[in-house]
Amino acid sequence: MAKVLVVEDDPDNRRLLEFRLTGMGHQVLGAGCAGEALALIGQFGVPDLAVMDIVMEGIDGLDLLMILRRVPTCVGMPAIMLTARQLDGDQRLAARLNAQYMLKPVVAADLTLAVDAALAA
Repeated sequence: MAKVLVVEDDPDNRRLLEFRLTGMGHQVLGAGCAGEALALIGQFGVPDLAVMDIVMEGIDGLDLLMILRRVPTCVGMPAIMLTARQLDGDQRLAARLNAQYMLKPVVAADLTLAVDAALAA
């Protein structure tokens, strides 16, 4: 069982991701914004995987991942970035940050494959 951090500002999407990941047998920490995510990491330690929405109010998912990549314990943390917008710049930045990029709506089978691959790497 892996510890997975979900950062998603839409409560319905966050609950759905949490439900799917819990159903896969993972311990899930859910956050609605970057500040909550940083607090959870401070409280529970670096997760085995982060699944983050790109488009969020304030600090977006890519900015949050840039912040985390500067923390030595988070440099190698696998990350999956989710977005409903399809921008080449987002995809390139996610790749530079060593994160997988997935479009919403996320198909459950695709999420399962991405999570399993990220945790196996």
